[in-house]
Amino acid sequence: MFDVLMHVFMNICALLILVFYVLAAIAPIAVFAFIWYCFWIAMGGHEQDNIWTEDVRRQKLERIRRWNLERRLS
Repeated sequence: MFDVLMHVFMNICALLILVFYVLAAIAPIAVFAFIWYCFWIAMGGHEQDNIWTEDVRRQKLERIRRWNLERRLS
């Protein structure tokens, strides 16, 4: 009985080690992908997919111009 339990425990440990090896292999790829995504966001890559970006940018500039004009007039 002890022999069977020992083999079950060893198999569970072996599977856990295998899972950790797989996670260790995937982790650098995930870290690289996350850093790449952060740079992509920082460089404005997410705005290229947005069809409203140009309109939003134009509206922001218009608001800034109006605010500057109001500030000059007051």
